[in-house]
Amino acid sequence: MTIREEQELREHKNLSPYASFSDESLGRDREEAQCDMRTVYQRDRDRILHCKSFRRLKHKTQVFLAPEGDHYRTRLTHTLEVAQIARSIARALLLNEDLTEAIALGHDLGHTPFGHAGSSRGPKAVSVPRNRGLEVVIIRPESMDDASEITDTLLSGKAIILNLEGINIEVKQRIIDYSAGSCYAIRGNLQKITNYMFVVTPPNVDVSGDIPELIADNINLNTFNNND
Repeated sequence: MTIREEQELREHKNLSPYASFSDESLGRDREEAQCDMRTVYQRDRDRILHCKSFRRLKHKTQVFLAPEGDHYRTRLTHTLEVAQIARSIARALLLNEDLTEAIALGHDLGHTPFGHAGSSRGPKAVSVPRNRGLEVVIIRPESMDDASEITDTLLSGKAIILNLEGINIEVKQRIIDYSAGSCYAIRGNLQKITNYMFVVTPPNVDVSGDIPELIADNINLNTFNNND
């Protein structure tokens, strides 16, 4: 009897009748020889863990271009946290921990760069109009519900002065994450001016000069140079 077969027997002996058993899997799209050590669900977990899409999670969604400190959550750390919680629940309910961990590790693969909203906005980020004359828009969101305006403005080829003054710090951070993710998706740029002011620009746009002074002088558009 192989190590895998011993594990499969232990599953039937120790797990709940409602659990998914490795030796009762419906199989894979492509037939493959069984491993002598690992069950099918363990192999699924390992494939996810070592795939390129899993490694890319460290750059997804939580894109902090101007973080305060080193302790912030990326999509990768989020996934590891989900896997830990999922395994704890599966263990308590006597379910298959290997299958649960595989599902948890794979639940965000292919995630868009700027959160769940990116699922609907992703296709629009493929082509961005590049106008000779650059327009600058001041946006002062009041909540996350207003964050989509930032993406829409970037996709229209306009630069943004983002004013987050007076917003709850958690909401502020979420809006910064969203804005940074939008920039990442279209290869734009986000620059911090103060703790609550940011310049967000579409591709091929550079910002030069003393930015705080520009804001104080009602934004001198001559300092926004379109490289196109």
